[in-house]
Amino acid sequence: MKAFAKFVLLAMVFSLLLSCSLPFSDEKKEEQKTQYNYCVFVSDEVCLPGPFSECFNGGFPSNECPFGSTPGGGGSTFTDGRDGQVYSYVKIGSQTWMAQNLNYETDDSRCYDDDESYCTTYGSLYYWEDALTACPAGWRLPSYEDWDELINTAGGTNIAGKNLRKDASNTYGFSALHSYICYISSKDECVDYSYSYYNNYGYWWSTEKSYPIYINGYTAGGTVGLVYDYLLSVRCIKK
Repeated sequence: MKAFAKFVLLAMVFSLLLSCSLPFSDEKKEEQKTQYNYCVFVSDEVCLPGPFSECFNGGFPSNECPFGSTPGGGGSTFTDGRDGQVYSYVKIGSQTWMAQNLNYETDDSRCYDDDESYCTTYGSLYYWEDALTACPAGWRLPSYEDWDELINTAGGTNIAGKNLRKDASNTYGFSALHSYICYISSKDECVDYSYSYYNNYGYWWSTEKSYPIYINGYTAGGTVGLVYDYLLSVRCIKK
């Protein structure tokens, strides 16, 4: 009997403690959301590496990438058989682009300020004539129309720069960075043409000599008026 009474007393104490704790348990707590490895964009066949709890612009969260390719070096790569350098590439819309600038040394290619560490990060700089044949086998220098298609896929001129730059949202994994417009000085030095631009703009050749492409942190498009003796970056597109 005493044991039963002791049990009842303990039960009453437990019930009292539980009732006292109810106001706190009823407080709203932020729900832990499941984290996923990727945001998958089916229409563009692109996977953005996470983690993500939710996606934007029509993407869906997933722990697997069904396309075997993720932007900015996280997925597919190929090796340039000429020098053994490995490049990442990404599919954007119907196009397949290198996700890095070309860094293949030719007789006339240069590193900005003749610093090889620049080429390692930003790629080599090329004369237009050199750029026409610099891409590896199976790849080519993009035409102005190729660039135009990329910019339209990435949202159009007014927003494509943000979506294509590695130091902005980089939505499509193109991973563009700023780059220099280089000219060769009388001392045979690769010198920046415009110091006011180099932190914000990147410039790339197209097959149209008078229409190189610029990408900054917001916009992207064609530009004119550059002297052809300058050296610019090269980004290759798959044939």
